[in-house]
Amino acid sequence: MSGPFPDVNPPVLAWAAWRAYKIDAKMHGEADRDFLKGLFSKLLLNFTWWVNRKDEEGNNVFQGAF
Repeated sequence: MSGPFPDVNPPVLAWAAWRAYKIDAKMHGEADRDFLKGLFSKLLLNFTWWVNRKDEEGNNVFQGAF
């Protein structure tokens, strides 16, 4: 990988979406599952992108960068 950031870091978008979901549920008294459903395919695409950059052995497991 070239460029100013040669190492990738773990994805946190799914964690952030889950936290937003939980905070919103607590604030409004009900869970917004449509929020999660709307994000799922986008989060899956993002995860796939990360796995393809840090899976040197082809095991479909993110190896991390820290």
